[in-house]
Amino acid sequence: MSKKKPQPELRVLVCTPVYGDTVKRGYAHSLAQAMAFFAQVKSDVPKFVDVAMVYSSSLVRNRHILVSKAFQFEATHMLFWDSDIKAPADAIVRMVNHHLPIVACNYAKKEPEAPP
Repeated sequence: MSKKKPQPELRVLVCTPVYGDTVKRGYAHSLAQAMAFFAQVKSDVPKFVDVAMVYSSSLVRNRHILVSKAFQFEATHMLFWDSDIKAPADAIVRMVNHHLPIVACNYAKKEPEAPP
């Protein structure tokens, strides 16, 4: 008997490094919408999404811990999403649909009328 090849999975971990203990309302709302949108999208493979947040005053340390959590989750995709950033509801799906090893996006600076 030949071994059956395991079915591929899509495992997305949304990684949020949090400076101190501040998570903005816009972030929380758009994250909830993005996770709901991802859950409703049809897929040929089983798909999972989870969120990991690490709180401290060292954003670099937080990011290192989040990468470790992604390995523990056996993530196929990581989305670093800062706790003060709003994103569209389809953000997770758009990231996955690029089919690239690294996807980045540009967002405006936190200044009035600042260019991206």
